[in-house]
Amino acid sequence: MLCEFEMSSEIVANLEVPFQRVIRKKRKSKFKSRSNKLEIAEPLTEEEKSKAIRRIHQAKEEIIKSDIFRSITVALQKGLKILEKTSVIEIICLGLGKVG
Repeated sequence: MLCEFEMSSEIVANLEVPFQRVIRKKRKSKFKSRSNKLEIAEPLTEEEKSKAIRRIHQAKEEIIKSDIFRSITVALQKGLKILEKTSVIEIICLGLGKVG
């Protein structure tokens, strides 16, 4: 079962933002502040971009073929029916873990 979701033009525009490599700064002492500071490194090379995009597509295919995706899709369709909605307006992704 394939499932299509509508994306707002703002979300689509955000997809056009170039990839950036983000590096976590390591903590120097376990007793200091526990905040995770991020530093943007140099832009990704074309090869790194291709590899990241390929891994994203592979992850997408694995998710679509999974039983959990099917059960979530069924539950989502039931919820939309109860709410009398025809589609999902926005999906917020909290991350896939390490992609690149």
